[in-house]
Amino acid sequence: MKIMSFMKKDQHIDPDLFDLLLRSGVYRDYAARFMRPEQIDAWTFLPMSAR
Repeated sequence: MKIMSFMKKDQHIDPDLFDLLLRSGVYRDYAARFMRPEQIDAWTFLPMSAR
């Protein structure tokens, strides 16, 4: 998510779509299904969306 927040800031990805991804929580569902717990970063939505 941190990398994607930089991509949003640098306009490499659509900022509205990224914000929707965060608000909807889809990223958590994906992480729970396809990633090991140690691969999942703990972070807060507000700092990421403000970038």
